Amino acid sequence: EKLTGMARLLRGYAHTAMENVALWHERDISHSSVERIIFPDASHTLHHMLIKMEWLIRGLVVYPENMKRNMEKVRGMYFSQPVLLALTEAGVSREEAYSRVQRCAMRVWDEGGSLVATENGNVWLQAAGDRIAWGRTKVFPSPIDVRAPGGLSLEGRHLPGRIRIVARNGEIRVVAVVPLEEYVAAVLSREAAPSFLPEALSAQAVAVRTYTLSAMASPRDPDYDVVAGVEDQVFEGVEDIDAQFRQATEATRGEVLMYGGRLARTVYHSTCGGRTESAEKVWGTDFPYLRSVYCEDCRKSPAWRWEYRMSMAEGKRIARALGVPAGFDLRIAVAGRTPTGRARNVRLTLGGVMRVIKASRVRQAAGYARVKSLWMEIDPVGDGWRFTGNGYGHGVGMCQWGTNGMAQWGAGYRKILARYYPMTRVASRSGRPDPWARDAGGRL
Repeated sequence: EKLTGMARLLRGYAHTAMENVALWHERDISHSSVERIIFPDASHTLHHMLIKMEWLIRGLVVYPENMKRNMEKVRGMYFSQPVLLALTEAGVSREEAYSRVQRCAMRVWDEGGSLVATENGNVWLQAAGDRIAWGRTKVFPSPIDVRAPGGLSLEGRHLPGRIRIVARNGEIRVVAVVPLEEYVAAVLSREAAPSFLPEALSAQAVAVRTYTLSAMASPRDPDYDVVAGVEDQVFEGVEDIDAQFRQATEATRGEVLMYGGRLARTVYHSTCGGRTESAEKVWGTDFPYLRSVYCEDCRKSPAWRWEYRMSMAEGKRIARALGVPAGFDLRIAVAGRTPTGRARNVRLTLGGVMRVIKASRVRQAAGYARVKSLWMEIDPVGDGWRFTGNGYGHGVGMCQWGTNGMAQWGAGYRKILARYYPMTRVASRSGRPDPWARDAGGRL
């Protein structure tokens, strides 16, 4: 380390000397005054460095087994720099990346970062405030990392060999820590249909990867990057991933969508029903590449057209859940639409009381699998209502069944992406370290 620091000093002297070379013909005191200092100082510094280097390597003997043993003692801390670089390249600020790596490194260095407990078979974990009770004999500060060479199981769900367990306000959080490309394949296997063509799956793999990296750069929670459900992307572990999903992931390894030098927000949905929706109309924020486009390629989707019968009892339950007292004269109707025809608001009327509520809240209360989209009509039928509509999902971004329709008429995955995310470009992250996605895999 001493020699490294002195090398920086010597380089500074050399830089100053090179500045003099450019104006050697203008010999004046601005040159000679510098040279009177750097010549003797640089010579003495280099002489001292050579003596120290000779002493350092004279009789040097290397013992690989000792090197390996010493590396194991630091428990992987020598990976701190590659991890720091991977985080910054994924979009995390230098300060935040350093803070994350430092926290993890300190946990490894302290006694708490070593092996603290082992179990065979089942183990019962419980939150004790912000600490974790391991069985009935040990209590650890949160969080703890758990590894198992053969993988782990949580309530019957197979998880990867590494998970993070966090105690937060008396609740246990289980966070799956998964290599990025493995996570992309796992999500793709649950978000896309096995019958989809390779080009459709490749387009969706790029979207999943981009969405994940964007989420990692701005995680929704300090403990994890994304959740395992439809709020982000469906993740159900790393087992039972069919070959076509792994092939699509591998075929696009490292590829992401960029807009204006930044990762695009590659949201997607099952079926648009004929036309995608603008992000501004759904979330209030305009993205130039997330505006409405026509799409007739999702006609083979089972949700191209749908119907749901809502009973009076279910309508009253939903009304009460939304803060509206419900009686037998409850009426439900669409109140306002977006330019694509999707419901913007829903009007609930009971006697002389009327409430206008965001249609997205009504859909959530009714259940996404029942009211499949907001492109819908609501008609009173007997003792209830009939909901009929087009598509499945929020309608913004890529239409997944539309990608397969495009692939069936010969479109490649880049053309598919250009349709649903116009003005973006595919960029490669090849050669960068593979980051790890932290996914909220479940709770105990």
